[in-house]
Amino acid sequence: VNVPRIKRDIYGISAFLTGLAGTFYVQYIYFIDPNTAFSFNVSVNAALVSIVGGIGTLWGPVVGTVALEPTSALVQSWLGGGRHPGVQLTLYAVILIAVILWQPTGLLGALAGAYKRLVRDAPGIPGAAAAARHAPPADE
Repeated sequence: VNVPRIKRDIYGISAFLTGLAGTFYVQYIYFIDPNTAFSFNVSVNAALVSIVGGIGTLWGPVVGTVALEPTSALVQSWLGGGRHPGVQLTLYAVILIAVILWQPTGLLGALAGAYKRLVRDAPGIPGAAAAARHAPPADE
């Protein structure tokens, strides 16, 4: 396996998809300027969804986005958008601190842990453990 080539190809695919998403975004808002595309909030949101969802996982940023974007929309609708500009960032800071302190693996890690507990505590099929002990090895 040629690891450098695969990394380069994956990086190229990622850049293509990022450019495609940017194209759709510009078509959606009909205007682009540096403050819209490269503001501090965009950078904070990108890091925040990754941390909250689960760093080092493929689906962590997706889970973080699904959790945080509706929260952001609700906060904006409840507080009236521009009347309280610092509240949304304060809420993000509280969420970030809570996740780092109590669930360092992010929401995806919490979901994986809950799934493992459910599977571990689920009632088994009678006799399955004994059958597994007496079964031949899988590679024969």
